[in-house]
Amino acid sequence: MIFLFGAAVLAGFWESARRKRKKLLLLGHSRFVTVVEYRPEFGRVAGSWTALDYPYVAYQDDEGTWQTERLKYATSSGRAFFISLLIEVVQFEGILYYRPTLESWNLPAIGVAVGALILALVSLVPGLASWLDF
Repeated sequence: MIFLFGAAVLAGFWESARRKRKKLLLLGHSRFVTVVEYRPEFGRVAGSWTALDYPYVAYQDDEGTWQTERLKYATSSGRAFFISLLIEVVQFEGILYYRPTLESWNLPAIGVAVGALILALVSLVPGLASWLDF
């Protein structure tokens, strides 16, 4: 039963994240930006503070002025983009999100939820068989 509950919780978190990504794609403003630099910043990852490299991008806003902002996409193991690389982002409520990340299905979370569901069903089958007296 614990595995069924865990699978349901994981599926719920995945669905909530999927809806948030869908909302960002639907209501956000898509634009192309250029990666100009990386700046290390400390952030919480798995309960501890870790230095993450955040890419900063430059783009021309709707009024025609150039803006430099932080992209909400960081890695602790290497840099994901080259300097002067043109990438597509979605801007929503003043935050820039990397578009391919928003469009991904997040398959590891789905795999964990399906694995927990299969494990729960496999553990329930012997109990159901003895209960039905086969």
